[in-house]
Amino acid sequence: MSAKKKSWTIKVKDVVNFKKPTYICVQINTIMPAKIIPSSKNKSRFTMHVVLFILANAGLWSYWYFIQGANHQWVYPWGIWITAAWALSLIGHWCAVYTSYEDQGNNDYEKQKNA
Repeated sequence: MSAKKKSWTIKVKDVVNFKKPTYICVQINTIMPAKIIPSSKNKSRFTMHVVLFILANAGLWSYWYFIQGANHQWVYPWGIWITAAWALSLIGHWCAVYTSYEDQGNNDYEKQKNA
């Protein structure tokens, strides 16, 4: 994976006279890590996680509504805790698959470990 250099353009105003803003281009000599493109295996595992989440929660809430009698009387919605916790893990899985960047420190570690 190739990494690229990052540069920013900063808009600076003269605070005293509020004159026309000037622009300064700043070159930062750090190398930004490249984004890791998710493999089809990772995408399919995430898709299966989503499908299982939907099916299991449909079953869970159906059980709560029909079997425990939530359609006739008030019953504590205990399934919200399961759904919320699982949704947080699903968000974490999505982040791991679609927002990962290469870790140069890990590459250095692997080189030292195998040396």
